[in-house]
Amino acid sequence: MATKYYKPPGRLGDPNASPANDPRANPSMVKQLKAFGIDGHQHMDHPGTDIKVVTPLIKAFHDGTMGLYEAMENDRPGDANEPEVTITENTIKGVDDNDIKLYIHRLASAKGSLPCVVYFHGGGMVINTTSNKVHDRWCKSLALQGVVVVMPDYRNAWSEGKYDPFPAGLNDCASAAQYVHANKKKLGISHLIVHGESGGGNLSIVTTLKAKRDGWLSSISGVYAVVPYISNAYGWSDAEKIAALPSLIENDGYWLSVNTMAALGHYYGPEDVKNPHAWPYHSSISDLEGLPPFELAMDELDPLRDEGMAFHRMLLKAGVRSKAHVNLGCVHGSSLIFRKAMPELNETAVRSIVSFAKSVAPSLEGEIGGLKFEFQASSHHQMADSIKLYTSEADARTFATNLLAANGVAQEDALLIAKCLVAADLRGIDTHGINRLPSYLARVRQGVLDPKARPTLTEATPVVAQVDAHNSFGFVASSMAMSHACKVARTYGIGMVSVKHSNHFGMSAWLVQHALDEGMMSLVFTNSSPALPVWGGREKLMGVSPIACGAPGGPTSPPFILDMAPSVAARGKIYKALRRGESIPEDWALDAQGQRTTDPAAALHGVMLPMGGPKGSALAVMMDVFSGVLSGSAFAGGVTNPYDPSKPANVGHFVVAMKPDLFMGLDDFKERMEVLYQKVVGCEKMAGVERIYFPGELEQIEEVKRRQEGIPLVQAEVDALNGEAAKVGVELLKTGIATQ
Repeated sequence: MATKYYKPPGRLGDPNASPANDPRANPSMVKQLKAFGIDGHQHMDHPGTDIKVVTPLIKAFHDGTMGLYEAMENDRPGDANEPEVTITENTIKGVDDNDIKLYIHRLASAKGSLPCVVYFHGGGMVINTTSNKVHDRWCKSLALQGVVVVMPDYRNAWSEGKYDPFPAGLNDCASAAQYVHANKKKLGISHLIVHGESGGGNLSIVTTLKAKRDGWLSSISGVYAVVPYISNAYGWSDAEKIAALPSLIENDGYWLSVNTMAALGHYYGPEDVKNPHAWPYHSSISDLEGLPPFELAMDELDPLRDEGMAFHRMLLKAGVRSKAHVNLGCVHGSSLIFRKAMPELNETAVRSIVSFAKSVAPSLEGEIGGLKFEFQASSHHQMADSIKLYTSEADARTFATNLLAANGVAQEDALLIAKCLVAADLRGIDTHGINRLPSYLARVRQGVLDPKARPTLTEATPVVAQVDAHNSFGFVASSMAMSHACKVARTYGIGMVSVKHSNHFGMSAWLVQHALDEGMMSLVFTNSSPALPVWGGREKLMGVSPIACGAPGGPTSPPFILDMAPSVAARGKIYKALRRGESIPEDWALDAQGQRTTDPAAALHGVMLPMGGPKGSALAVMMDVFSGVLSGSAFAGGVTNPYDPSKPANVGHFVVAMKPDLFMGLDDFKERMEVLYQKVVGCEKMAGVERIYFPGELEQIEEVKRRQEGIPLVQAEVDALNGEAAKVGVELLKTGIATQ
């Protein structure tokens, strides 16, 4: 409110204010605006919500912006002496089976792996050609500073004769980021950040939110959003704007009209105007928790200034590392658009983005007690994810226990869960080890997994019981089930326990080992979220649910431990490949179009392939019968993905324990197991086979090795774990690089 001594800035204090008469405006910028007749107030009446009426206006916005970009002087005298930047084009398939062209910029003289900036151009997600004079120059300026720049030609909501509203552009940006991460070695990059201005700033943020939701967040090392267009609050009443985002009135018509923004927002969609994956200003704190580092840049005379500042504060509340700054005297997007008129601003912005990209590169620090390690730091922040870091069994268990306890898990339960996860890592089952902790804790924070719940057991007969997990950790409920089954089996020879309302319980082999430690044979079944088609189908319906069983070994032979998925490969291996930027064998999965793929990101959008065709499919159905249908838990595709924190998983399990001496003496049983082992490993080998292993033996050999050498991880995995630790003040995981 204006008083005798105070006049609010811009149009809050003077309805006739514009860049031409605002004392805050940068004179060089005003001169450039005046040259094109846009230094005054740029007003437009609200066009309404009829797409037929709005579409011609959208085309006019596009044509006007592109005409301005082409007409504006952008080159500087020294440009001719710049080093060469190569531009290559590559076309990839998006998740919607559309072609996405990538423009890849790299300094020709650069050697080795470089940080990568995946750049999403501005235009409100609706307009502006991807490759144009302004965008191409921006990419070149960044590349000259020693980064690879990948600019995807994502689908605008508007293009001539087409309408591709939300989430088409988001899907393309996500596909591009996933492709870049999966092809780091081929592209010569160490890691990537996502970056964009205006609508591209929106897309850089929502791509990261989508990555978190879909389980590939570790692919993105950071987000740099410039003047982000993220609220869709442009049709709010003046009172609502003043209360929350006063810059929408203060700077309305300064280069951008708020009503223009409203038209673009309506054209883009979706119907839910507060969908955070379209308009991240409406994200909850839990949506933002666990995101990688951010940097945001706003312009003082921009109508969108306050939504960027508000988002920065939300990130801080969510525990995300975020920096923000405001460019004084500037209208929307000045650092990108006015390269010649405002060279200092342009150069500062470029250096800031590149510095941020290098600052979030993977780095190595820490130590491991009892193991010999050498620590290295990359002076150019170019450490590739292929370098393995190692942590000891003891350090991994301590870290996992402390992290779980700090998130509300009872100490006894935290010790059990940590033991089971580390057991998987030791056996070489990295897909089910401590890397699962971030997804588990995201579910805890979202309230869809109860860390304090206590399972209850009800006996149905003397040898049969059921455990109600009450949405507790699957490790806790299944441990109770196997303990009871073994207890009953000691008296009656066999015990069977069904578990309902549970969650993911990690590697099945730890439950088999639980029974072996009690001297028992066992069967372990569980169901899981849909990933496999039934034989002859093409949609995800059955889970990649492991089949596990075990029996004590002979006097000199290892125990029999079988733990296998009914698919060609466990789905966790796809997530592991995605985290590590690796490709997958082409017989593991199909993409969303039903084609074989070596891209883990594409595989996660498609389906896993069952082993043995209809046989693997039938085994998956069997798991659902015994674990889901029988227990009263979810079944037939109803189990929630463990990486989806939106609702309880409602997993079912089924365990059986049996005494091995029911039909003969224990010594006789073990002697027969010895004979079986020797027969299996000693049979004649096929050409090219050096040794035959008993089921479970390879994992037991790996366990011995890793107890001595440590558990291998890559930097992205360590970063994700330490990000969780930082949220709750737990000591970081101790890691190092092994030396010979």
